[in-house]
Amino acid sequence: MTQFYDEALRASGVRASQLGLLATSNALGPTTMNRLADLMVMDRTTLTRNLRPLEKQGLVRVSRGTDRREREIIVTREGEELLANAYPLWQKAQTRVVGSFGQKRMQRFLSDLSAIVVVVQGR
Repeated sequence: MTQFYDEALRASGVRASQLGLLATSNALGPTTMNRLADLMVMDRTTLTRNLRPLEKQGLVRVSRGTDRREREIIVTREGEELLANAYPLWQKAQTRVVGSFGQKRMQRFLSDLSAIVVVVQGR
């Protein structure tokens, strides 16, 4: 599934996992690494590794937060532009998946994934 979305997003210059991080960061506004890691259900090391290419491309800025130990993530104007260009590519791929999978089945799938996240997070 990831390969399918990566291929669909190839023209945008980001992978599906990077697009998810970028979109979530953009929706949150300036946010901390800890908050983003929690929301994305990943540890900070994995988040840092996945943010590094976005930072190198100038799509996000990672800077010291108000607490010197914390890092703050901010989506740049270039990141916002990439999101605007990549979203139609993602949407086309998503429409194809839902069309093939079926809306009800897709909703069950997403519900099951949410339940797995709850178990993994120990809620």
